[in-house]
Amino acid sequence: MEIRTLGVRGMAKCFSFGRDFSRCHLKEPYVDKKPIQEQEQEQEQPSMKRWYVVAVYAIIAALTMLYKDDILFWLRNSQPPVVVMYLVVTFFALIPVIPYSIVIAIMGLVYGLTGGALISWLGGLSASVMMYAVVKYYFHERGRLYIARFRRLEQFTRMIEQNAFFAILFARLIPIIPQALVNTYAGVAAVPFSAYVAASALGKIPGMALYAFVGENVLTDIKTVLIAALVYAVFLLLTFGMYRLWRRTS
Repeated sequence: MEIRTLGVRGMAKCFSFGRDFSRCHLKEPYVDKKPIQEQEQEQEQPSMKRWYVVAVYAIIAALTMLYKDDILFWLRNSQPPVVVMYLVVTFFALIPVIPYSIVIAIMGLVYGLTGGALISWLGGLSASVMMYAVVKYYFHERGRLYIARFRRLEQFTRMIEQNAFFAILFARLIPIIPQALVNTYAGVAAVPFSAYVAASALGKIPGMALYAFVGENVLTDIKTVLIAALVYAVFLLLTFGMYRLWRRTS
């Protein structure tokens, strides 16, 4: 049985005097004529892309873990071009099979405080932006739905979204918070890109400078390194206190 819909003019013509209703030209309703199987395939494509990203990341991480000793030896005993080292540092920030603090210290040992801190900062920031973009593009909707299942986590996420800059800034300043977690969570939550980049750029500076300083001086001036570590510890206590105060007032 064929079902048709009438337009406004068609209704007027059909019900006008002397018009045979059965001869009216009726408008066909819009029907999506794509096969059901094709529609299902279109829905599955984003999900497959997500799994491809996860699989590639896992394979690269496994290979890096397998050869990490050789990679560390190469970093300590060679001084390749700065661009190459920037790419290597970015890679280790993306795939943290080696603690990034060790990578920064090696940069400080090889390039000095300024050069080591700058390369590490640029690499870490680039990796953070890449991870944020990947999570935002592939996992944002699914991650947001998962967060919505837990009332407290949803409330915390809304607070982060309303105070995005300071939330990311404090997360970067507190070293016990895994940076990969910060990147992922910011991509899932509705954290604006500009606030994320600005807060990450500022928040990464103190830690990068300290670890590069340690790497530069650990073999020659251990006393200065200990003083710097103490100053940084005091800085972290102040940062944590400011974070607690911000949480209470938010």
